Amino acid sequence: MAAMDLNSLRADLFQVARLAELSSHELPAWFSRHLYGSHIVQMGDSAEPWRDLMLRYRTEWLRLIEHGRKRHVKWAELVNAPKAA
Repeated sequence: MAAMDLNSLRADLFQVARLAELSSHELPAWFSRHLYGSHIVQMGDSAEPWRDLMLRYRTEWLRLIEHGRKRHVKWAELVNAPKAA
């Protein structure tokens, strides 16, 4: 795998790890800033659909990571992700 491809994949995996923060009751400040700052969500609108979407995205990645670990693929070991639900 080319270095550039690995860097991109590594960034995706670290994002997946960080998305675990969305499981808490309160939205993390970085996520709120992104949603409201980019006008994806308008003030007064719920961010819950976006939280749910990103948590589903994370779950899909966790399944891919788990599959990669079973196949002993090195990229799957780049982050300490929990097993998929």
